[in-house]
Amino acid sequence: MAQIKITYLIANYNCGPYLQECIDSLISQTSSHWQALICDDMSTDNSRQFLAALNHPNIKVIYNEKNQGCTATRKRLTETAETEVVAILDPDDCLYPHATEVLLHAFEKSDAEFIYSRFHIYDATLTTLIGEGGTPYPDKGTTLERGFISHLQAFKRALYDKVPGYNEEILYAEDRDIIYQFEEVTTPKFIDEVLYQYRVLLTSQSNSPTKKAIGLKSHYISRNNALDRRSIKGFERFFYKLLFKLDQVHSNDFNPKWLKKMASKSRKRLERLDRSFGIRKALR
Repeated sequence: MAQIKITYLIANYNCGPYLQECIDSLISQTSSHWQALICDDMSTDNSRQFLAALNHPNIKVIYNEKNQGCTATRKRLTETAETEVVAILDPDDCLYPHATEVLLHAFEKSDAEFIYSRFHIYDATLTTLIGEGGTPYPDKGTTLERGFISHLQAFKRALYDKVPGYNEEILYAEDRDIIYQFEEVTTPKFIDEVLYQYRVLLTSQSNSPTKKAIGLKSHYISRNNALDRRSIKGFERFFYKLLFKLDQVHSNDFNPKWLKKMASKSRKRLERLDRSFGIRKALR
């Protein structure tokens, strides 16, 4: 039986200074069973010149004719990919050399449709290790409760066809939105290995104040959509919304420490209340 292949989906906009490292991390993979599909979203830096000069049999580059945004570009990439398995790779991040080998082995040895892993957090130069992320998916739980899933996200194209797909109205929260959709039709599988190198940039959608504000609004819409799809109503719906509001207060860098601390304590009290009375059906 032929070994399955994976396509890394790279939505690029003005990440020219980091593309070489990203591409080098692909070329350095211990497994050759990978492809990369890069879509440039009308970059205004040197990205297009760099991509035009790329010459590697495993890498294909496509271009948007006008700026579409990350969500629409991710959607185009996912629907264009031709392999059974795809994975999200941001153009300013990198993979560890064994990432492809580990991911494909996990897909081949299980019936998993959606896999994610641990990841390292680096500074902007990708030389200083700041921390580590990635949390096992709970036996009882949901990402509506807390963001368990981050990098590296890999999924089967057939899974994507089961869900509504990337919503172009969800800006700077497309990852959370698609994760909500996936966990409604499959159980995420966690790989307890560090496969991904995440670069912290002040201009990224995770750190830019403007993008974070837009992302929070989009995330709120995305969560409401998920609550609707799951038919969560009444007091249980109110409970989820209250948890989300407390998370927003805690994650807002402009809030004072005392307020963030109070939000964190309030969340823990609500979780204890839930354990006592079983408010959230998913956790019963």
